[in-house]
Amino acid sequence: TDVFRLFDHGLVQNSMLAILLVFPLAINVYHPDWNDLLKAIPIIGSSSNLVRWLAVYLPLLCLIAGWSWRHLEKPHIVPLLGLLFVLMLYQAWVQTEMHMESNAYDKELVTTAWEFAEPSAIKEVGAPIATDKNGNKRVIQSTKFDHIFTQGSSNALCYEPIFGYRLEALQKNHLRISEINIPDKDGFLVLKNPACYVYPAENECRPGMHFMATEWDRVKRFVNQQDFDAHVSMHRLILNWLGGLSLLLVVGLSVWAGTAIWRAARKTGGPA
Repeated sequence: TDVFRLFDHGLVQNSMLAILLVFPLAINVYHPDWNDLLKAIPIIGSSSNLVRWLAVYLPLLCLIAGWSWRHLEKPHIVPLLGLLFVLMLYQAWVQTEMHMESNAYDKELVTTAWEFAEPSAIKEVGAPIATDKNGNKRVIQSTKFDHIFTQGSSNALCYEPIFGYRLEALQKNHLRISEINIPDKDGFLVLKNPACYVYPAENECRPGMHFMATEWDRVKRFVNQQDFDAHVSMHRLILNWLGGLSLLLVVGLSVWAGTAIWRAARKTGGPA
């Protein structure tokens, strides 16, 4: 009871409200030390866009709008409503214009590759080469198109929050342009091991780590879209078993319920 009485104190309530209002702005300030602290906090640490936390201010804006409606005089409300209506029309117009400008994206670049192109093994890692109508070729240094993976390249703007908001924790030592079977001086290949992203401890590696030259057999299976051996956590194994048991339980209960309903229907519709 003493705890609840403490929350009834005006100073405590105002302090909590102030913290809530400052929080969205504070987490959007970048400093290396502050960034390390934020990345250690659950949920916040895995977020890729902290601007979304500004939505905390929406209830406050609703309260301000309600207060204005109640306390402002009607002669002041009418022009305010007119201004809001004009802003609403302007916003709709801007969205329409932006949609028309960005609607040049051709989805068939992806769907055609999905339906007709034969999967091919990855042979090298590097920047894609574009060829114009005159046959001139140029290297695309920063790939920013979603269909670029159909040409064997990755989108340069792809983001992985576990490496920090500015990718400051990403190990860039072994990033290079090379064929996939050529190791660097440390014995690392150019491809990253996907198992290290999800189960680093079980596979004795860290997120973003590259395949070693000694793992060439696993690499060949990976680049040919085949399964390769990788360890998973005990939690994953337990959940897999629970998922299978749950499926069997659902099937068994469905059969039992269906049988019970069928028997009840026969008994009801049978001779008295």
